[in-house]
Amino acid sequence: MYDKSETGSPTITKDVLLLSMLIDANEEIDVATTDITCMYLKAYMDDLVVMKLMGKLVYMLSKLNLEHEKFFVTEHGVKVLFIHLLKLFTDA
Repeated sequence: MYDKSETGSPTITKDVLLLSMLIDANEEIDVATTDITCMYLKAYMDDLVVMKLMGKLVYMLSKLNLEHEKFFVTEHGVKVLFIHLLKLFTDA
């Protein structure tokens, strides 16, 4: 089992970003960046992946479909939903 703190993507500080931009500008280097939303969900993993949803997201799911409520549990007075991710891969 992985804790959220063990699975986050690394980020840089503002100082490092500014320094990198200064170097790139000084050396006239063209730079392009991207952020792929939820890339960790698209990665190939053999592990069982369980996500813990809490708070407003659980409330919104209950509004979408009342059938979801039978899967909610309460932890410290907060509604929680554990979900098992099914990963489907294609060659596309």
